[in-house]
Amino acid sequence: MWLERLVNVAGVTGQCGWSDWSVWLERLVNVAGATGQCGWSDCSVSITSVSPQAVRYKHKSCVSALVEARANPNSVDTNDETCLHYAARADQLDILLLLFRGARPAVNRQNKRGETPLWLAVSCEYLDIARELLKLGADVNLADESGRTPLMMACSADSRELVYLLLEFQADTELRDDHDWMAYDYAVNVNQEGACGKILAEHCARTGTGSIVQGRVVVPAG
Repeated sequence: MWLERLVNVAGVTGQCGWSDWSVWLERLVNVAGATGQCGWSDCSVSITSVSPQAVRYKHKSCVSALVEARANPNSVDTNDETCLHYAARADQLDILLLLFRGARPAVNRQNKRGETPLWLAVSCEYLDIARELLKLGADVNLADESGRTPLMMACSADSRELVYLLLEFQADTELRDDHDWMAYDYAVNVNQEGACGKILAEHCARTGTGSIVQGRVVVPAG
């Protein structure tokens, strides 16, 4: 009975490709995020957290069952990455939205490199993922370990859509990375005559937050 329930929770349908049942079960428990006390009298394993691996391998039915059971969505792997990191990197919008139906995920959690789910979505140029994360409270200015913000990554990708989106959510154009570069520097480094640099220049002129001087966005004196 416990195996039947575990299979159902994990969303396995019989075509997992794991020929050895002992290995299959071990992996199944890991995917399900099992940790120890499920309350099933005939089983010693439990389901208490949503494993990042379940998202990584796109087990939507498994994630859905765990979310419905109010499992913790903020467990991390060895890189300090949560389910949201994996959903953002893999462009899994349906799983990302699913995660927010249960206990609230830590939307601004940083991995060992300081990357948030939003940072990853922007660096991968996933506009829809980035938009949803921002709507769900992602910090638009949270930088990685090198000081690179999502706006800098959008400019590095020369993505005008992402730049517009981040500015809409109050991205700071004046932040600097560890090399003293701002978003505008990333924009003109990729494309001197590109749209992103022009968008930033127009934004600074319109909002009065900065100006372009010798190829740099600088804060007005005084």
